[in-house]
Amino acid sequence: MEKDEFNSPRPKQRHTAYKVWINDILINPIEKEEGEFGSIYVSFAGNKVSRVNIMGIIVDKEATDSFVSLVVEDGSASINVKEF
Repeated sequence: MEKDEFNSPRPKQRHTAYKVWINDILINPIEKEEGEFGSIYVSFAGNKVSRVNIMGIIVDKEATDSFVSLVVEDGSASINVKEF
């Protein structure tokens, strides 16, 4: 964990979340930085994208006692999203 100027531990800063189309995530290869805690990202428009904000329409939903599965569509493609 990183330390601040007073030598106190502080959490690592989060990566920037980019607004992207679902299709841009699906067509670009997933890459991983070297090292035990290397980031997993998609290279897109010169950026290493590891967090995204997606806006779309829920076109299908399935819920059980242990998880919820959604299909989100944004006009470019659709993606399955699971909450558990």
